[in-house]
Amino acid sequence: MPGNDEGSKVGRVVGAVAGIAVGVAAVAWSIASIVSDSGSAAPNRKTMKAPGRDYKMYRDDFEKDHAGYFRSLREK
Repeated sequence: MPGNDEGSKVGRVVGAVAGIAVGVAAVAWSIASIVSDSGSAAPNRKTMKAPGRDYKMYRDDFEKDHAGYFRSLREK
């Protein structure tokens, strides 16, 4: 039967496309989870009120170059 043979081909194509879509989704999910995990160390950093400004900043960034921070604050 020719009609049955065509349905079989369509089923294989649909199955292949579905398999590829699942594979692409799995790779995208893996990449997204790796990227989101790479930023998870940031919340463990200590913050402080930024001197002369009304927001918080990371303390270690300020301690690395506090003179540069105040220099750029005066330039604004």
